[in-house]
Amino acid sequence: MAVLSEGICANGASISFGDYTVKQKLKIDNFEFNGDIYKLKTHNQVTRLEKNDGLFMETVPGAAIHDLVFSPSEIAFYAEGIGDTQVTLSLEPSEKYSLKIDDSIMGEMNTGSSGKFIFSALLSGEKKKIIIDKH
Repeated sequence: MAVLSEGICANGASISFGDYTVKQKLKIDNFEFNGDIYKLKTHNQVTRLEKNDGLFMETVPGAAIHDLVFSPSEIAFYAEGIGDTQVTLSLEPSEKYSLKIDDSIMGEMNTGSSGKFIFSALLSGEKKKIIIDKH
């Protein structure tokens, strides 16, 4: 897997985005995927993807997200980047989710009224398979 020099692309039912290797911000507006409009800002410090003018995912520092697929009950993707990376997702408020990274169950978390699901992953230049399941 490699960073996406074009910033964002659709691969059938999945979406890939982000480039953690660039120092200058790459911005892409009005990317349409499955009837939704996405905006991307990515560089080595942060990758932020908005969906229909609201936060969908953010990584600090920046990361590349590959083959992201999501349904009401599951989100799955591969993440690559450098070092300890904090990932924030906007999910349904007041719901319980479980997190799995590379087939290791990391635990469960409630989103609270904001719907924010926040976790860290040590990416260290290697891709990690991340699955978030709704209970």
